[in-house]
Amino acid sequence: MIKTLRPFVLAGLLLPFALPSQAATVNTTLPPKVQQALKANKLQDNALSLVMLPLNGPGTATVFNADVSVNPASTMKLVTTYAALELLGPTFQWK
Repeated sequence: MIKTLRPFVLAGLLLPFALPSQAATVNTTLPPKVQQALKANKLQDNALSLVMLPLNGPGTATVFNADVSVNPASTMKLVTTYAALELLGPTFQWK
């Protein structure tokens, strides 16, 4: 039993050396167009929580107020729509 665990223990000890030594850079400021839109609508910066991650290719992640709890607003409509499509189907019509 101990011989079978030896590779896992060795891998666990070497894992920190296999991980990159530097974390990717993260932008914590809002893009200028988003700042302009907030000012144009007379909203404060704390009215927005945002996480943008590059999906393909190189890029810089943007994290702004990500640790602040906010009302999910229209995001919950997506959950409701998904549930309705799964339960009722895309061709359902009310009678």
